[in-house]
Amino acid sequence: MTGDKDHNERIRELQKLRNKIDAEIKHLDSRTAKSRFKREARRQYLAGRAVLDLAGKDENFAQVLFKILEAALTGTDRGLFELDSDLQNSFGFNAADYSRKPKPKPKP
Repeated sequence: MTGDKDHNERIRELQKLRNKIDAEIKHLDSRTAKSRFKREARRQYLAGRAVLDLAGKDENFAQVLFKILEAALTGTDRGLFELDSDLQNSFGFNAADYSRKPKPKPKP
């Protein structure tokens, strides 16, 4: 009987160790996924910023981008770019000099 008792105790110890290792692996996987997500979000932000900056300077590019976004976005996402207004408001450029200008604040 003592052998069975030692055997069962060893199994319990190994199961505890396995649970601890599984928890650590899960934690490390979570950190890796979070890091990957942050990196991808940063890449998308930088690419988007570069595209929007160019759209604010180049009317032809702005027209192409406007058409792409108009086709791709729906619902509230369209409001982020004011796609239901006009090209000039969407990217904040002055068609005459391609310089950025602040968007007017809505009247209360």
